[in-house]
Amino acid sequence: MRGYSNNLGKKVVLTGSMLPSDHPEADGPRNLSAAIEFAGEGGGPGGVWAVMGSKPIPGLRSKGA
Repeated sequence: MRGYSNNLGKKVVLTGSMLPSDHPEADGPRNLSAAIEFAGEGGGPGGVWAVMGSKPIPGLRSKGA
């Protein structure tokens, strides 16, 4: 996967949340908004990305908590 994911030409953006949607400080909506904004930005490198904590992380460098 490493050889293919950096040469996609487009961004593939994944996101998630650490807190459930009914939690008062749910992070899912912020992460989703940040992921949509990042995916829609022109330019920048393509490839697989994760957006957590409202920050884009190259997918091959991301890891679970």
